[in-house]
Amino acid sequence: MAIGDPYTTGTVTVAAGSTTVVGFGTAWSLVARRGDDIHAAGLTGIVGNVVDDTHLDLLLPWAGEELTDAAYALLPRSTQRYSAAVALQTNDRFLAALQRSKIVWSGDAPDVSLGEEGEIWLSTASTPWRWWRRESGAWIEQDPPAVGIALRGAYDAGAVYAIGDAVTLDGSLYGSRQDDNRGHDPTASTEWWTLLVGRGEQGEQGPPGPQGPAGLGDLLSTNNLSDVADVAAAAANLSVVRFSAQELAVAQVNQARANLLFPASGYPLGFRNKIINGNFIVNQTEATGTVTLAAYGYGHDRWKGGADGATYTSSGVGIDKLVTISAGTLRQVVEDVNVEAGTYVLSWEGTAAARMYQNGVAEGPFLASPIVKTDVVAASTLVVEFSVGTVTKVQLEVGSIPTPFERISYADQLYRCMRYRQFLDQGWTGTYAVGSGNFVTIAGSFAPMMRVAPTLLGWNWNNALLIPGIIGMKITSVVGAPTSPQGGRFDLYTEEAPLQGALCILEPRTILATAEI
Repeated sequence: MAIGDPYTTGTVTVAAGSTTVVGFGTAWSLVARRGDDIHAAGLTGIVGNVVDDTHLDLLLPWAGEELTDAAYALLPRSTQRYSAAVALQTNDRFLAALQRSKIVWSGDAPDVSLGEEGEIWLSTASTPWRWWRRESGAWIEQDPPAVGIALRGAYDAGAVYAIGDAVTLDGSLYGSRQDDNRGHDPTASTEWWTLLVGRGEQGEQGPPGPQGPAGLGDLLSTNNLSDVADVAAAAANLSVVRFSAQELAVAQVNQARANLLFPASGYPLGFRNKIINGNFIVNQTEATGTVTLAAYGYGHDRWKGGADGATYTSSGVGIDKLVTISAGTLRQVVEDVNVEAGTYVLSWEGTAAARMYQNGVAEGPFLASPIVKTDVVAASTLVVEFSVGTVTKVQLEVGSIPTPFERISYADQLYRCMRYRQFLDQGWTGTYAVGSGNFVTIAGSFAPMMRVAPTLLGWNWNNALLIPGIIGMKITSVVGAPTSPQGGRFDLYTEEAPLQGALCILEPRTILATAEI
């Protein structure tokens, strides 16, 4: 079953008010996930647990009448289907077989003249990876392994790894089993790491290479240029550039790393910017013109007013927006789970001054770019705040030397912003039950999963609830909210009573879910 396709094989039986669903001719352990929607008889339930091929537990009791051998549709709404942990678990099963066999690594398809029975050939030249098994004297290509592993290069004891990250160490490949994985040796910490591919055996010694050309010899040797007393003069006579050893100061090392886009510490290349939407390109609520924010109110995604609010405008066409703050301050709160202890440097373009602080206490002067803070505490929110002036390309990174602004695609920036707020889309649906009056229970899931269970804000309620074949109906109020950052349900009241049993679809940009800090 492809992701997004409904699963309708078999029938379901469920009693009124029960959380147990029994299937006949179903294979739910292979296709169902916690958080999926199950539709039957015009009603929707949310899967709470997959027991086996023929049994599901619902999150909430079945709201309809008893069903016996009824048709149904299982909709893959669960965010687990996009989780790196699930992909890693699938790869564990795939690679378990590989670890028991000899693997021949190559960037291409296998050489038909090589290999013995039962050997594995793994090619990483394409995505997904491809692999073959030697059977009856021929290389037989197998089904591809699951995707989702992020290759992070050589293991770094000071780096922080997440579920699905893969590192190399002593010739083996390891996958992280947990988030916030730092300082755990992959060769010894089976709770934190799983061995994906073991190091192969030492190969045979290759043939010696050709003899190199003869050197000039030691300039001080009695057998070489002994008539020249000064080594430097001898080198000059032979047009040889002579170097002496030189030790670099810490500041010189840091500057050299910055010139190569390597910060003094922390992540070597990508994902070094802790600021989300630092170029103000993501603007889900379409804040335009002169934007006036109340105290701690949000405008462009992830940016909110300070204690006295903020007034600003944005301009520019393309990938960067220039924000001009005319009153108050504009700030971003970096989530505590993204803050590690150490030294941070904040840099930006524009005339605005800035400061950064922790523990919710606004302190310290506003300074020009760049700013270095040496006492950042781990797992505590970090606030970046700008005063009046212009600002764009905001970057907060580990280390003391600022590097050029890190470019992240708009799609990735939007996905990161949606952890904190997102509009509910047409995947949120419900059915009017008989006798329910002017309200309908809407259910769905968030993609991506939000920071915490969100609150719901009405945005555009005219013609907001669509009944196929009928003009949209106006929403008058929202009661309740999802109780999980993954999704849930809530009630919508409408201006007039709809048709009983009608399927209702929530129009886009109707309700805003917010889990901002």
